[in-house]
Amino acid sequence: MAGAFVSLIYEEDGLVGRLLALSVDAEEQGQGIGAALVERAEQWMAQRGATMFMVNSGLQRGDAHRFYEHLGYTKKGFSFRKMVAGG
Repeated sequence: MAGAFVSLIYEEDGLVGRLLALSVDAEEQGQGIGAALVERAEQWMAQRGATMFMVNSGLQRGDAHRFYEHLGYTKKGFSFRKMVAGG
């Protein structure tokens, strides 16, 4: 499954498509399913006016990073978080 949306964001001009979720069953990985899902999500986002696609991926997910780089994505930066007490 893949999940995506298109919106304006502060740090870029124009509409940006963001791939929010991508999941392929472990037994099915390596068969091109993930790449096909990303391609379809990119088509969907482009049809809605996105001129750039973005995806976030945790630092520990080296295989995912290589997957996205293979599909033409480049590293843009880091994100930071701060946990709030009680949260």
